[in-house]
Amino acid sequence: SLLASAAAGLFVFARARRWLPPWPAVFALILFYTAPLQYYGMLALPNAVMLCFATAGVWLLGVQRGGLNAALGAVLLVLAILQKPLALPMAAAVGIAVLADPTRRRDVGWAAAATLAAAAASWLLFDRLSGGVFTELLGLQAGRFSSKSGFELMRGYPPFLAQLRSHGLHSAVAWNLYEHARSLLLPGPFGNLHLVVL
Repeated sequence: SLLASAAAGLFVFARARRWLPPWPAVFALILFYTAPLQYYGMLALPNAVMLCFATAGVWLLGVQRGGLNAALGAVLLVLAILQKPLALPMAAAVGIAVLADPTRRRDVGWAAAATLAAAAASWLLFDRLSGGVFTELLGLQAGRFSSKSGFELMRGYPPFLAQLRSHGLHSAVAWNLYEHARSLLLPGPFGNLHLVVL
């Protein structure tokens, strides 16, 4: 997670450096590294790896030019989605932006072919290794997004339910507000209060 967060920051810096002078670009990098969500990026969770793959994919597919960059960026975005489906909106936004750019018609073909190949290969590999459980998991995730029942699913996880009860939280909105307030007031370099003051 630490290495993935560090690498993601380099892609953020590269993107900022493309449009900004050096010092503002460095400031963008510092803001990225000190954002409160980096607290979760340091944990043994898929968040940091997803963000690393996604930022690299956005850099290659969304910013760089050429078929090879487009194909590699598309594969990285597929890997980000496989790591954690929260990357799907970002991947979709980059895909729409590339489709809307008339100068990138050739890149679209490379990206589409790479996306289909990476998705199919990953699906077959993971499904075979898991004895079909991977396909069931995809169905669960699809149902979770369509029904917006992620909070209800997590309530079935005893440690999560215990934490909800200990803080008197009874709804998804209350949980999200609690988590945002906690990350804002988190002490040390991963708190966001110093960014608000700046």
